[in-house]
Amino acid sequence: MSSSIGLKGRTNRVFTWGSGFMGQLGHGDRSSFDWPRNIQTLDGSLVVQLAAGPGDHMVALSETGDVYAWGSGVCGQLGHGQLRNETMPCKIESLPEKDKERVTQVDAGWSFTALLTDKGNVYTFGWGDSGRLGHGDTGNQALPHLVDGLAKWRVSTIRSIACGYGHCLAVTDFGDVLTWGSGAYGELGHGQGDSGTSVLWGVPRVVEALQGLDIIAVDGGAHHSAAVTAEGELYTWGDGSEGQLGRTTPGNSRFDGVPRAVTEGNLPKVAAASCGFTHTLILGVGGEAYGCGSNLSNQLGIPENLQNHPIPVMISCFEGVKVKQLNAGREHSLALTSKHEVVAFGCGLSGQLGVGADNSDYACHGGPVKVDQVSGAQLQPLQVVCAGDYSGCVTGK
Repeated sequence: MSSSIGLKGRTNRVFTWGSGFMGQLGHGDRSSFDWPRNIQTLDGSLVVQLAAGPGDHMVALSETGDVYAWGSGVCGQLGHGQLRNETMPCKIESLPEKDKERVTQVDAGWSFTALLTDKGNVYTFGWGDSGRLGHGDTGNQALPHLVDGLAKWRVSTIRSIACGYGHCLAVTDFGDVLTWGSGAYGELGHGQGDSGTSVLWGVPRVVEALQGLDIIAVDGGAHHSAAVTAEGELYTWGDGSEGQLGRTTPGNSRFDGVPRAVTEGNLPKVAAASCGFTHTLILGVGGEAYGCGSNLSNQLGIPENLQNHPIPVMISCFEGVKVKQLNAGREHSLALTSKHEVVAFGCGLSGQLGVGADNSDYACHGGPVKVDQVSGAQLQPLQVVCAGDYSGCVTGK
């Protein structure tokens, strides 16, 4: 859902828009905005990475390793030690001293947060339901808490993390994947999961089906997951009921708890995948953009065909344009192109497309449309995120 920008953040700014009823836009109130609005309190904070949780909270990481969180906090997902919402970014104080251990990546799931440090340690906090925090129980945590179960399995450093709605994924330097949390739909990749049995794994566990494949990137959606290999292959698993796995499942089952390669759809070599609620966006190494799964709200950016797409299809509006990032939200999506354009598509009823108020039927399945207020070389958009009914962008100027 979120990846490090890799650029200096001295002039970076953070913009948010869409639904703000839990304070997740960070502007000091619970107002919603149809247009991108700068979070002025973060100006000068050197923000280089942004994460948006589907449960209405946001997390930002600064160049110096400071972490800020705001929005819904009733389960402790803001990491401030208090169970309350915050309408403005607040720095998380209960972290290791930065000269000993520094946060390098942040991500957010449904009412929980995960942090990765330069020591390869993972800290989680927030809602503990289904074991999504990885602490071996289902209790909530209001302060960052080390996922110490990772040490049992790993023989190399954790290099990246990703949060699904109720589960977590971690990738080691050796390219192995560990998962934990809710596995009711097979989203953990351990082969279990069906519509009738809730399978909970509250401690990290290696995904055996992916061992030896050298995984370089992972992501999690509502009930499905994706992984990309160093060779550019895409593997998916979990809930495929809307076509979000991009492949057929054994026996045409609605779920598949075993990671399998996506071989249909003439995909190019894949660089990254972003999992939404019931759709998946796929980025090729050459900047190609593909999507699969539900398109009921045009979240795949294919307005001429709002049916489900069980096989990956090219998003035609990006043909001939190099896409740098794709991010899948609940029922809307954002793309960042090499032309410094932020493009939005999908449901815009809460203003999450960032192009102004639209109460027409078109707002239910809008775009693709350029988000002018965060586009252009003069702003240098660096990262886009979306979750639930809101969106965010980090710009370089």
